Amino acid sequence: MQWLVQHMIFILLLYKWRISTASSSPLKIAKGNCTSQCGGVSIPYPFGIGPNNHCYFDSWYEIECNLSVPVAKPFLRRLQLEVLNISVYGGNTTVQVPSPVTYLSCKGKQSPLAPNLTGSPFMYSVENSFVAVSCDSFASLRTDTHTLTGCSSTCLDQDILSASEMCKYGFDCCRTALSQFITTTFSITQERDETRRNKTDCEDYAFLVDQQWFDEHKSDFRAIKDRDVVPVKLDWILSLEKISP
Repeated sequence: MQWLVQHMIFILLLYKWRISTASSSPLKIAKGNCTSQCGGVSIPYPFGIGPNNHCYFDSWYEIECNLSVPVAKPFLRRLQLEVLNISVYGGNTTVQVPSPVTYLSCKGKQSPLAPNLTGSPFMYSVENSFVAVSCDSFASLRTDTHTLTGCSSTCLDQDILSASEMCKYGFDCCRTALSQFITTTFSITQERDETRRNKTDCEDYAFLVDQQWFDEHKSDFRAIKDRDVVPVKLDWILSLEKISP
């Protein structure tokens, strides 16, 4: 309920700000005298890039534009998370960031941990899906204290289904939705069939992913094996104490 109230307040503030900046010129998505782009990514308020702190809501929303790479990249400064996209319009207030692909049976390959959002105003959105590419196993998404979600898959010996159908019905791939926001770090674990327990062929991997992005790529879900990260969506909340009446 608190998240819903804060979301509504943000929409009202955004609407008020858009009205106050309306003119014959194109709408500025960033505050006046603030940088509105970094590497092709639009940076709308409450996010912002300097030169001073009036450009962003508070330090959690400060964006650093890394110009030391061939194509500039925006980062959430305090979390040191690359930003792939920010949306604040049309009822969709999310920021898209990379999340690691976790390899479950790959000897010698270390998978990085997912970003820890503890203490920040950001949370993993319920618009993400948990996907595991494997068979005869159960993969789960866990915090330090409990299991958040999980799915199981069965080995398919013949290619009788399309790739998208395989994930849908749990053959060589499974997918499940998040039922709650995630505000801490998480890990991915796997329970495998006895006959596959000692395999280290790097064929089993899992990830949390922006469900819209995955829907556009599920026909080739095995190609994700060649990626280190996939995009996820984060929601955010604004501190009511910092919102002036």
